[in-house]
Parts: sequence; C-alpha cells; structure tokens
Amino acid sequence: MRIPLATYRVQLNKDLPFEKVESLLDFFKKLGISDIYTSPILQAQPGSTHGYDATNYEEINQDLGGYDGFKHFCLTLQEKGLNLCVDIVPNHMASTEHNNYWQDVLKKREKSDFAFLFDVNWTHSTQDKLVYRRFFDINELVCMRVEDPNVFAKTHQLLFSLIKQKLIQGLRIDHIDGLRNPAHYLKSLKEHTASDFYIVVEKILGFAETLPETWLIDGTTGYDFLNRLNQVYVKPSGLKKIIASYGSLTQSTKTVEQIRQESIILVLEKLFNTEFQNLVTALQELIGEKDHEIGIILLQICALMPIYRIYGNLDFYSYQEKELINNILERVNTKRRDLLEKIQQVLLLDFDGNQDEQKQRCAKWLSNWQVLTGPLMAKGFEDTTCYRYNAFLSLNEVGSAPEYFSRAGDLQDFHSYNALKQEKWPNSLNTTSTHDTKRSEDMRARLNVLSEISEEWISTLRLWMEQNQSKKAIVNQQLAPDNTDEIMLYQTLIGIWPFNGINQTLKERINTFLIKALRERKCHTTWFAPNEAYEKAVINFFESLFDDPWFLKSFTMLQKKVAFFGMYNSLSQVVLKITSPGAPDFYQGCESWCFSLVDPDNRSLIDYNHITSLLSEEPLPDLLKTWEDGRIKLNTMRKLLEIRNRFKNVFMYGKYIPLEVQGNLAKHVIAFAREFDNSYIVVVTLRWISQLISPFTSWSNLAFNQDDKIILPKMYNRAFHSLLTGDEILSTDDSILMADVLEKLPFNIL
Repeated sequence: MRIPLATYRVQLNKDLPFEKVESLLDFFKKLGISDIYTSPILQAQPGSTHGYDATNYEEINQDLGGYDGFKHFCLTLQEKGLNLCVDIVPNHMASTEHNNYWQDVLKKREKSDFAFLFDVNWTHSTQDKLVYRRFFDINELVCMRVEDPNVFAKTHQLLFSLIKQKLIQGLRIDHIDGLRNPAHYLKSLKEHTASDFYIVVEKILGFAETLPETWLIDGTTGYDFLNRLNQVYVKPSGLKKIIASYGSLTQSTKTVEQIRQESIILVLEKLFNTEFQNLVTALQELIGEKDHEIGIILLQICALMPIYRIYGNLDFYSYQEKELINNILERVNTKRRDLLEKIQQVLLLDFDGNQDEQKQRCAKWLSNWQVLTGPLMAKGFEDTTCYRYNAFLSLNEVGSAPEYFSRAGDLQDFHSYNALKQEKWPNSLNTTSTHDTKRSEDMRARLNVLSEISEEWISTLRLWMEQNQSKKAIVNQQLAPDNTDEIMLYQTLIGIWPFNGINQTLKERINTFLIKALRERKCHTTWFAPNEAYEKAVINFFESLFDDPWFLKSFTMLQKKVAFFGMYNSLSQVVLKITSPGAPDFYQGCESWCFSLVDPDNRSLIDYNHITSLLSEEPLPDLLKTWEDGRIKLNTMRKLLEIRNRFKNVFMYGKYIPLEVQGNLAKHVIAFAREFDNSYIVVVTLRWISQLISPFTSWSNLAFNQDDKIILPKMYNRAFHSLLTGDEILSTDDSILMADVLEKLPFNIL
C-alpha cells in the first residue's frame, strides 16, 4: 500500500500554473514532502482562482497549462521522486455560458443529449425556468447525477485515462456528502484504480461521528484531526469565563447549540426554501395527509440534525443512523405523535415486505432529504453560527461542533481519537490549514492563548469596548458595530497582526473579511440584502482604531504577548501533526508563519522567494531565539519530516500509546509513544505555556523540578537519544525527567 509520507497542497490558477509549481519541486523535496496535492485540474471558468467550477470534464484547464503542461508536470514529479494527488469534483459543474453541456440543456431541455448529466427537477421546471439541485445555495453550480453509471463514465473518462498512464497517484474527493450514494460512488471509483491507489474524501464528521467502514477509501482530508488537535490548546476554565463574559457583553444567554439550530432554520427559510417546500409536499403525499404540522415537524428534524447527513437506503441502513434518527425524533416538540410516527417510518424506510412501491417512493424522498441536510449544516453552522457566536473564534472552524466548546482542553479525548484513528483509519490526512478554513493554524494558535490569560483578556476587552464606544455610529437606531461584531473584530486583529505592524494591504484584507463576516452573520446585513450603511460604519470603526494612540499602545501590549505564546502553540501543533497517526498535510505558505483569514484571503499567492530563503542548518534551539523570522517553524517541520521518513514504519504502522506524566507540569505535557516491531519513538510537547514562563523570555528560563517526569513502559527503560538535538537522555527506574527532555526545546522526539 502506497501511503503519502507528507502532502503539500497548492492552489493552482493562472498565476500558479503547472510550470511554476515545477520550479518549486526541489524546495518541496528538501522539506520532506512526498506528494504534491493540487486543487482541481479540469477545465474551469476562465480565470477561476480555485477550479471548483468545472466547465468540461474532458479537458485539462488551459489556464494551468493544458494537457501538455500537465503531462510535463507529472513527468517532472516522477523524475524527482514525488507523487501527485489531485482534487476532483464529482458533485457539480459550473452552470454558465462556458459549460457547453449546460448550454445545450438550456436550449433543448429534456431533449438535450446532455440532460442526463444534471440533477434537474423536470417535474417542477418550466420552459422559462429550470429547477435543479445546486451546490449549497450557489445558482452558478449545478449538481451532477454521478450515481448514474453513464454520468459516472462520461465525467471520469479523462481522469481514469490519466490514472492509467500513471500520471496521478492519489485522489481527494470534494464534498462527498453532495453525492446521493457515496458508498456506491467510491466502489465504482475503486474498480477503476489499483488496489493501492490512495483516496481520501472531504468529509465533515460530527463530534461523535465516525467514517462508514464500508467506504473504500484511505480516510478523510483531515478536518476531524484539525479540530481534535485545536481543542487541546484551549484551557477549559478560561474558556468558561470568556463565554460567561461574552454573554454579559452581548446580553445573550443563548448557547452555541441554540444558535446553530436557529441558524439552520434561518438558512432553510432564506436559502433553501424551495427545496424544503418540495420535500414537505412530497412527504405529505407519502403520508397521505396535507397537515401543516408535517412541515413544522420536518423543520425541527432538520434543525436538530447534529451531523451533515445520514446514508441509509434500501440496500443498507446502519443501526447507528437509525438510533440517531430516533434520538432526534424524541426531541421534536409536537402534539401530533401520529404524524411523527408516520414520518419516522419514512425516515427509517420501515415498511412491511408487501409495500415495495411505497418503499421505493420513500427511498427517493429520503435521498432528496439527505442531500439537503449537508448544505443546511454547512450554511447554517459554518457560514452562519460561526459568524454569529463570537465568544471564542478559534473554535469557529470548518468541522467544529458545539461539543468542542464543552469538551475543550480534553487531552484524553485527543489520545483516544489518535488511538482509534491508528486502528481504523491510519492513512487519513492530518491537516491544520486548508483553502476553506476560517482561520489559518497560526491564527488559531494565537487565539487559543486567550483562554490561558482569560482574566486579562476579559478585563482588556471590556476596557477597549468602553474606550471605543464613542467611535461607533448609529445605523437604523442601533450602534454600529454592535458588541458581537466588535468582539469579533478585536479577536481578528489579535490573530492576524503582523510582526512589523499593520500596513495598507493588511487593512484592505481585513476590510474584505469584515464585509464577508458581517454578511455571513445575517443579522444587520446579508448577501441577499446588503446593508451598506452598517457595513461602512463597521469599516470606519475599524479604521478609526489606528488613529487612537491609546488603543494602539494597549492593543500592542496584549497582542505581542499573545503572539509570543501563540508561537509555542504553533510549534507544538507541527510536532503533533507529523507524529500522530495519519499523513501530515501542509497547506501552501503554512510551512512558515501564516496568519490568514477565510477565503479569498487564504488563497493568496505565496512569496516562495521568501519562504525558500528560510531553510537553515542552524540548530533548532538557536532558531527558537529568533522565532519571529519563521525559520523555527519551517525547519522544525523539515527536521520532523526527515525523522518521519527515517522511521516511516513506526509512524505509519506503529501503535499509539499515551504516556502518563507526573508533577506540576502534568496538565501541560502531551506525551505518547509510537511502537512498531520492537522499535519505539517517544514524542513530547507542551501546551498552556503562558503559565510556565514569562512573556518574551528565553526558553532556558523554564524551571523544572525532580517530580516532573514521564512514566515509561518497562520495556522502554534505557538511554534515549534526542532525534532533534542529538543529546543522550537517561531514564531512571521507570521514567525520564522533563528537565532533561525539554532542556533546549519546548518539544522533543526520542
């Protein structure tokens, strides 16, 4: 089985075509990357910055270099011993004038030779209007009927040809939940690829959700790892205080789960009302009653769904999914239990053996419901709740869930997740930043520090809000920004603030972000009904902060402290990403410090001239002293990937063993071993470092005592060798001292 040692994601576009990526391959090789992992390569909208708006499945994107450029790129990769993993988008195409298939359907309707490709609702369509399933709420992206073998064959013909030519060694499947039958799709995909061909899916897992074991894949793209890892650095006692203070400042007692449910109902009514009403009408017909209460019940069911979707169908319906549906139905508030029981029958496909026709009708309805709940969660939670509930922005991330707010800081949860992952899905990607994350890994690392210094953060935040009250405007008889948006702005500035201070480019980036964040929140302004007066008032408030010397001084004092301790969080994340079960995935530009916001900010061109200059042979402890230049992060990554390559069997196949830590540092230490075939490696790193050393002081100032130690299994008792510093570290009867392990660095690999 060929598993990537480490993947590196590049966002291809006309400014970063195949040829330019070729020029960077030697650098990627030096870093220790094994697989270049690209955004979609098929023909897309002219000038597309991402490639997810394909217009032709039978051509390589001309903006990127076309087929000839792609083949040269692949051959160059092979010459340098690198593999290629490609992002593919089977779920949708661009419904624009550049898509000849779609244009033919617009002209000829059902008589078009290409009508079979698209998920069009011909029953509700008219000569003047086509009703079709969209990618989320985007009218310009039409969903495909890839469950049809003919559609699958046509849309994958070129892809399979490239795989057969051995030009592609792995695939990333975009938005797997948009497909009507993911298991069937993945089975078909596997039939056209070699048994060792690497396949991961973009699957957003709920907090307690696991991947279906029937899926023929190697794992996910890593959002589950991102969120399990991120919560480790959130101090629960501090988070609790921050949430309480946020409730007081915003005069709201609503929990994140309550806001999630409200947001799903909002987007259902505003963005997916047609789809929902069609489902209600069809459900009424299935049940045989036109009662208005059916729509009310279905609305509650959609809001209570804690995950993107279920996959049950006539062929297979898991016990876990049936249990989830039953738990949801128990929480529905209705006096019509008779209707609820009938809806339960439909949702569970629970009919007698002589009701085959009814089963088929219900299965069709269930499929339509399943492909709606995913967009509802994406738009309701990720694109609404995560902009409405601004208590602690680090947890407002793709793949997050309300449970992360109540379970933050749970190290045992992280260990349990890793152990299960090694057992079930050891080849999943470990990612910490992507083209879709709300904030880059280093921004979250900074923001997590606020939970460590919660009292200082709360008092400073209150002071800022009091002092800056006069800078606000009144729009529609309300202050602009309101307290929710103001708190979001301060956190954003703390996370993104550069080492050399703000400049005009950064102001423009933040302005763009603020407009998006305000509209996604859907309170004072929205994409479908912009309130430019409120938006302008928020921008003016933001820009007025830089004319206030008092604020800048106060802000800079706190921000520099957060940035200092955020650096330690960032390095710790790199260590855990590379040494935990799974293949580490690196997003472009994040090999060094990267403080970016949601797209389009996180899809900007990378200054590789600067990044490549950061390669260094200096010892890591020396690079730590000049941490702001970014060399410590890049070279820690490079050194760890070198170790991962040297001991690849241990990291790819090794058992995951959490290690006990004793002493005053116990709650700060993350320690585990990886063991394979009588070889073992011990990984040690830290969290919540603001409680261990003073800001801006040298790492050597950290004081240890003899009680701070890591307990080792008996078989490990011997002298250890640091793979990062070269030092010999002796174990005692059953332990090693933290003073020895972390003498020179805040992490170590033994």
